Amino acid sequence: MERFVSTPGNPNSIGPGGIAALLEDRRGRMWAGANGGPLDVLQEDREGTTHFRRIGLADGLPHENVDALAEDARGRIWASTDKGIALIDPDTLHARALGLADGVSESAFGPAP
Repeated sequence: MERFVSTPGNPNSIGPGGIAALLEDRRGRMWAGANGGPLDVLQEDREGTTHFRRIGLADGLPHENVDALAEDARGRIWASTDKGIALIDPDTLHARALGLADGVSESAFGPAP
């Protein structure tokens, strides 16, 4: 078992929020969704070093509070956030917020009050 600690100023450490959702994808990467964000993906670089890659608003996530994560049969990651659902490309890690045109009828998917 490995322990990960948020280190302020270190973009390769896990984010500061409390973990709300965990997912291990078919590639063996660990995804951690947090209250207060961001969405972190634990992955190995070409040199074999493990680090976190953050996915946030600039990457297309509609909100940084991630409440649930799921992987579909094509390996895409679905993230439920406080301001909607996002579909994340497993290769680019770019998120696309889904809306009414995609058949999503609700804009908020946060935890129940």
